Amino acid sequence: MIGVVLVWFPVLFPIFTSIDRFLISKRWLFDYLIPAELFPLVFTGGILLFIAAYKSGRYKRQVTWTLVLMLTTLVLGQVVAVLTGLASGKTEPTGLPWLTVLSFIGGYVLTVIYLGVIGLRLLMSEKEIKNNK
Repeated sequence: MIGVVLVWFPVLFPIFTSIDRFLISKRWLFDYLIPAELFPLVFTGGILLFIAAYKSGRYKRQVTWTLVLMLTTLVLGQVVAVLTGLASGKTEPTGLPWLTVLSFIGGYVLTVIYLGVIGLRLLMSEKEIKNNK
């Protein structure tokens, strides 16, 4: 359960803070980089889900491949940002380099959401097994 919370927190946190900011200032402010900034939480949760999946024998491949894809998209996004000068601010955030980095960040967030869904499914399957005993 801790793994699921750690994976979902970085996805849900910016949504709740955006709603809070909107209610206070009437401006929609959304920090789409928070899931990447809170990568240590996501990775810790992912490792916990990886352990749970291997102990239960369920969703092993999905968790493993999702973790690999998640790391790959995050690292590639960082590499492109550094190589194009977006990370240092030398390049304006426009055009193909910006779109490429945003695509990798979007892919990263989608894999985090998918990992969270797998975690919820893993929790539900364990609950079903306990109820059937």
